[in-house]
Amino acid sequence: MTVLFSFISLPIGLWFQIRNLILFKQPLLYIWDTKNQYLYVGNFNLVERFLPSIKEIGETYIRFDNKDHSIISFIIRCSLFGEYSYQTSGLLYMFARLAVILNSFVVSLLVIITLLDFFNLKKLKNNIWKISLLILFILNTASYILMNIKLPYGCSMDFRYIVPLLFISLYCLVNVSESIKNKTISDLIRYVSFMIIFITFILSNIVIFFSPI
Repeated sequence: MTVLFSFISLPIGLWFQIRNLILFKQPLLYIWDTKNQYLYVGNFNLVERFLPSIKEIGETYIRFDNKDHSIISFIIRCSLFGEYSYQTSGLLYMFARLAVILNSFVVSLLVIITLLDFFNLKKLKNNIWKISLLILFILNTASYILMNIKLPYGCSMDFRYIVPLLFISLYCLVNVSESIKNKTISDLIRYVSFMIIFITFILSNIVIFFSPI
């Protein structure tokens, strides 16, 4: 099934790159670097860029002023509000701040749960779906990290490049909760986790729909 899917999907997704390679000798992994200094964050070292920044998490929206350099902090806010800053005040601003706080918890939880599930090597055996998701997780994460090293710009950190990781993490969350023998605790973990995710989703959408950019 995977091979059949590859035969169908790879030509659709790669034909343009292969065309450019044949006609113009353009490398398959070529990315046009715009040299946009407004978005450039290469002046920060890799530690500053790849570790969480409490100061940046304290911000509500993406600012694109050469200060948003922490990838983790960027993802937390970008996954809620995109690459935009909204003119919020009062209750809407409180909703936005609460969404950022809750999403920080959600991202931390999903990362921990995903690592726990994938490092459970016993359950990886004879589980083709889990192995496939693990490969996808590694490839998506690696490509995202390499892109941000090669192109140190704010737009390169956008959440849209790692959306598949969200669904993989939710799959792992269900796996881990179901592996707990106590059904009450298992149900509680699932219920609380998804309620927090749902509330975060509602808060971010309220801000997006009712706040001017």
